Amino acid sequence: MDDFDADTAIDATGTESLAGVITGRWSIADRPNGGYLMAMGVRALATALPHPDPLTVTGHFLRSPVAGPMTAEVESIREGRTVSTGQARLFQNGREFLRLIGTFGDLRAAEGVTDIQVKPPGMPDLEDCIRAAPDGLLPDGTLISIMQRLDVRMAPDALGWLRGEPADRAEVRAWIRFRDGGSASLVSLALIVDAVAPAVLSAGHRGSVPTIELTTHFRGHPAPGWLRLVTRTRALIDGYLDEEAEIWDSEDRLVATGRQFARLAGAGE
Repeated sequence: MDDFDADTAIDATGTESLAGVITGRWSIADRPNGGYLMAMGVRALATALPHPDPLTVTGHFLRSPVAGPMTAEVESIREGRTVSTGQARLFQNGREFLRLIGTFGDLRAAEGVTDIQVKPPGMPDLEDCIRAAPDGLLPDGTLISIMQRLDVRMAPDALGWLRGEPADRAEVRAWIRFRDGGSASLVSLALIVDAVAPAVLSAGHRGSVPTIELTTHFRGHPAPGWLRLVTRTRALIDGYLDEEAEIWDSEDRLVATGRQFARLAGAGE
């Protein structure tokens, strides 16, 4: 079992009650990454629904948990022939920290009209990209443990803000894979869609960016190899922003899209 599967495992403790452990291995400082928590929620939802694959999952972040035990309550809302929908509530110490609603189906059996009007992101070659926090540490010594689990190679233009040279647009492009050699799975796309520094930072804005709501649309099982992630923020208004993401696999297939609503906090407050 690879690191991601082990650290997102969910076990049944009753008919509608589940348990897991939030590890400190996918965190920013002492706070678990939102995509990592979403992946645990997707696994919880999967226990309640008959279809194998998440199609769309939305999570509302109510508070930030810490590393340690958690529980989940799941509910099937509707089960149809091609899709089923359910809800999951994740708790720590009796307090709900994340609520999800998701619809599952069977992507391998899906068929119908396909018309993709976006193209894979233009990416520099791997050797021309910059490895993000290769030892998991920021220059100020802050531990970003998620970067000890992921190999992230970022396009250089997304990192100019670290030198006081922000980009003219809020966009990040990166190559991503698991450091332990594990292949990306459909569930892992819930993590990867939220795996890089917020795009708004590349435009020179400062502060933390806590997620309020995150939605991931799962479009296909990823092929083995490097994934490419591009994230963009088009509007930052009164401290609130939206960030959209695309994940492309090694066969140039769009395998997931995401959109989150967040708040730029800290600097300037």
